[in-house]
Amino acid sequence: MKVWCFDDANSWGQGLYLAARDAKHDPIMFDDPNIPDEGMAFYHMHHHPMVRKLHKRAMQKLSLQRDLLLIPGLRSAELFDDKVEQARHFAKWMPRTRLFFSPSVARTYIEVDNPFPFYSKAAEGTSGYNVRRVESYEAAKLEIKFAFSDRGLKARYGQKQIGYLMWQEAVPNDGYTFRVFGVGRKRMVLKRYEDDRRDEPINYVNDEVAAVLAFADRFFEREGMVWGAVDIIRDNQTGRFYVLEITVGWAMESVAHCKFIDCETVTAQAGPDIWKVLMTELAHGRLG
Repeated sequence: MKVWCFDDANSWGQGLYLAARDAKHDPIMFDDPNIPDEGMAFYHMHHHPMVRKLHKRAMQKLSLQRDLLLIPGLRSAELFDDKVEQARHFAKWMPRTRLFFSPSVARTYIEVDNPFPFYSKAAEGTSGYNVRRVESYEAAKLEIKFAFSDRGLKARYGQKQIGYLMWQEAVPNDGYTFRVFGVGRKRMVLKRYEDDRRDEPINYVNDEVAAVLAFADRFFEREGMVWGAVDIIRDNQTGRFYVLEITVGWAMESVAHCKFIDCETVTAQAGPDIWKVLMTELAHGRLG
């Protein structure tokens, strides 16, 4: 099979090329999305706003080839680093989220509903960037004032959040979330602590991890995601799990010490083996 590897700046394509060659496929590096015609094409997307827009256009072009298996899928790529669209598409999975495009409606909401505390998010920004915890009425009024002015709310990469607010219910929790990575049927898990932004590789399966994996499996299956990661939080009062966001790109060093988990069995393969795992999942027909 032809395995098309996008020649990205982070060398993900190079890693896939070597794994595909070792798996006896026909790997081909590419940078023009008009060239891949059949087989599988992997496209590593970057979260920088300008680069991401170009990458989404490239994914749309690639999706026009009917004989091409696209990794990640087009829908996941289009939702990548767009929390507004994710809030719409994944509403049933997420904490209650409100979008405001009018300052008066936002003011009425905080006066009538008294929703504190909650999280204010920009559309763009992965891994907790452009997220603010709002504790009081006064802080919420400042959010409204700046978001609906030329000043805007400061965001990553020198951007501004202007003309809208996205406010999400704060879920009572134990001070950490989980990020579950999916490559076909295989999983990796990170526990992410809120206070010190520390990530802990989870290379075991206890009752809590098993429940997280089961929730992630349902999400990946129902949303048709065969490549990506989902951030999950557990309500420590009700036990319910919620999705916070998805991503299709991450820092590979963050999973360097994570072991892959296959149906609750911790395997010997770890983050650096991700391209071998991808080729194995392809061989077993688990990528679509």
